[in-house]
Amino acid sequence: MMDKKNLCIGATYMHGSWDHYWEGTFKRNNQNIGTVSTQSVMLMGTYGITRKLNFIVGAPYVWTHATAGTLHGQHGVQDVSAWLKWEALDLNVGKGVLSIYVLGGGSVPATNYIADFLPLAIGLHSKTLYRAAVGGLPGR
Repeated sequence: MMDKKNLCIGATYMHGSWDHYWEGTFKRNNQNIGTVSTQSVMLMGTYGITRKLNFIVGAPYVWTHATAGTLHGQHGVQDVSAWLKWEALDLNVGKGVLSIYVLGGGSVPATNYIADFLPLAIGLHSKTLYRAAVGGLPGR
């Protein structure tokens, strides 16, 4: 959790590639597109509204590529995601701490990318809502 009025900004990089896929119980190799790779860089930030309530926002820039065939990869900003994270419980239990967090958020497409161009689409162009409650008992 970020303290009140603190801001943390970070970036991530991800790379994935494949040249085989499963179709039912059959493992396929599609030589028409070769190896498909997807890369992304995401800038995200977390701001402490209070000591127990944080606002998180992020947006990845994604690009795709195929090594064979005539399909062209895509690139662009995918979806903007925003979350609220609330620390509902922070309780000392023996030598550990029981923490429970409640998260809620969603995402919307940031640009008008083509979602029907799978497997080279940069996203599915969908609007989503998320909610979760997580807890744990880590030692201190």
